[in-house]
Amino acid sequence: MPAEIVVRSLAFINWVVLTGLSVGSLSAILLLTYRSESTRGFRGFAVFASGGWAFLAWLADGALPVPSADAPIQAASPEIDALRRLLLVSVATLATL
Repeated sequence: MPAEIVVRSLAFINWVVLTGLSVGSLSAILLLTYRSESTRGFRGFAVFASGGWAFLAWLADGALPVPSADAPIQAASPEIDALRRLLLVSVATLATL
């Protein structure tokens, strides 16, 4: 794969990492809350970080470029774009509750 295609895909890689951090850390905190004796400060920090990552993923989602025809990434339909943004906002909202 040429380096130019990889460089054009970095925005998508950034979005995947931020979304994974956000959803994964929120899921882990929800599980740890009921399964372990973690401190309230640790849970509060992790939930705050999860909300921050979700917000950054939402910002990155709005700035994603349209993939070119030779890119390995396919463009999503407008319905899937709206659903993806709604889910990012809901993760950020859950993290702030």
